[in-house]
Amino acid sequence: MNAQPHPLVQQYLDAIDRRLTAPPAERATILEDISSHIHERLYEGGTTASDNAVRTVLNELGSPEAVAAEWADQRPRPAGGMSASPAVSTESRSNLPKIALGFGILAVVGIIFPPIAIIAGVVALITGIIALRGSTTDSDRNLSWTAILCGGVVASLTAVALIGLTAFTTNFNEDSGTSVGMVTQQR
Repeated sequence: MNAQPHPLVQQYLDAIDRRLTAPPAERATILEDISSHIHERLYEGGTTASDNAVRTVLNELGSPEAVAAEWADQRPRPAGGMSASPAVSTESRSNLPKIALGFGILAVVGIIFPPIAIIAGVVALITGIIALRGSTTDSDRNLSWTAILCGGVVASLTAVALIGLTAFTTNFNEDSGTSVGMVTQQR
């Protein structure tokens, strides 16, 4: 890539930079990606780019406002083949909804052993919420919501059932002051 970009390209990049809301390090990466993309388009044939060629490429990309908005809307995975450097890898982020759903299924299956159902349900609920916040696709959002619902419902119902069972088994006999389940000695 040239050390000095074409003046029109530099003006274009400066206009985009003023409109980006990403942190400075991410903005630099975004601008470098856009600059590289422009450079590739301009110098595909190995010839020097004319002002008209630069204007044509910049017009095809869209206005600086539209490009900055596209990057803001699609962070951290922008469209158009250009990629930002997200803090968390895309692969690990895409697995989080699946992990949350796995805990949701474990909670449902774990109903036969209530402590596992409650723990798995709470983990599914928390992981699902975290996954939902980072979801970029409808599929991931659906998995996250399913995990949240499974985890929340199972954990809640199991906790209520355990509380009810505990209350039932420790019901005090008002006459003797002892638990129904305890053996009392007669004198």
